[in-house]
Amino acid sequence: MLDIQAIYLRDTVPVKAVSGVLALEYETPAIGTPINAYIDGKPSVFLDNKKGKTYVVLPPTSNKQGGWSYAFDVATAGGLTTRVGSSSLAKPVVTILISVAITKPGTVAEVWINSQSAAFIQISSATILCELPTTDLLESIDVLTSAPGLGAVTGFTYNIVNNLQTVKGPQKLVFQFIKLLMTTQGSDVFHPLEGGNLQKIPGSLIELDGAGSLGSQILLAVNRTAAFMISGQVTSSLPPEERLTKASIGNLSIDANDPTSISVSLRLENLAREAAIFNFFTKLLGGA
Repeated sequence: MLDIQAIYLRDTVPVKAVSGVLALEYETPAIGTPINAYIDGKPSVFLDNKKGKTYVVLPPTSNKQGGWSYAFDVATAGGLTTRVGSSSLAKPVVTILISVAITKPGTVAEVWINSQSAAFIQISSATILCELPTTDLLESIDVLTSAPGLGAVTGFTYNIVNNLQTVKGPQKLVFQFIKLLMTTQGSDVFHPLEGGNLQKIPGSLIELDGAGSLGSQILLAVNRTAAFMISGQVTSSLPPEERLTKASIGNLSIDANDPTSISVSLRLENLAREAAIFNFFTKLLGGA
């Protein structure tokens, strides 16, 4: 079951410098979410990787040979804040985080290391701290920002839900339409001309209005998909509930203040005279 939650236009910014930063590794307090961290009583930058580990950056002048005391301010249920930690000098695990400086300051939405999403914290408009990849081999770093505006370099995101199941009837028609809508022409060696090309929009230059606007490109992709699907089902043995007769955009709502934010409602009609409606939207990653 394919659940399209969003198409994200994401600006990728070049990385200017990468360096290692010493940090202490702790088990994340089970009672809540860390909101502040302290080493030897002094505030420190920390990274909670949301998977049971929290890393606290050591002071740059630290040349301590023994252990460190630590403390966390933890937000617990009911809006309460509790401080937990240890004053003992038991030596914790020392690890390395990656400090990444980017050339274009802005709010960072995602960080991908070795083509996989990585835990990170932004400590300034141009600097982020990231967790090392599990392989300890750093091959690539991609920083995606939510800077306002359309860029020439973008990315595409969609999600697969967990409750996979076999579908039929109008629901199957919707998923077949989505699959074809997302197919890029030329990617299917057996049917190179087929495809709605919607997935090809991210990564291309989009005009603010006119025939090259995002709304026009979406309309073109929907019409192209419907034409391919209807013609391909002419000689098929599909039941009437899974044969498309018409695809139309019931609503295409454009945010006048943000050309990347468009909500689309699609209506599909089948040979059994049933209608199915589904929605998707485009928006700038990290936007409201």
